[in-house]
Amino acid sequence: MRDRLIAVFVAPILFVTPFNTACAADGLGWNGVWAGTLGKSAKISVIVADNKVKSYRYDVALLGITYNIVNDGTLSFGDGRNYSMTLKRAGEGAAKGTYHGHHGFAETLLKRQ
Repeated sequence: MRDRLIAVFVAPILFVTPFNTACAADGLGWNGVWAGTLGKSAKISVIVADNKVKSYRYDVALLGITYNIVNDGTLSFGDGRNYSMTLKRAGEGAAKGTYHGHHGFAETLLKRQ
């Protein structure tokens, strides 16, 4: 009887647990090099390994990263003081990015290289 009760309560959990199909579909999650332009001409690149941002370049400057958050198909990172960036899937191999920082707000489209 106890086993039957456990099955009744556990089985539905398997069906309602969220699963990020956008990240799982390509088998890489966020891993890779993402590149694009921010604003009118600033080149940016984001290197992700183990679904964590390891490197963020704005033009030639390498910026510090103090946090990474992966949640429901988004990847957010920043230094906690000067800037934050959020990437959201925009199709296979593409992500829409939003930047907030001392220089204001900007949007970008990044492509996985």
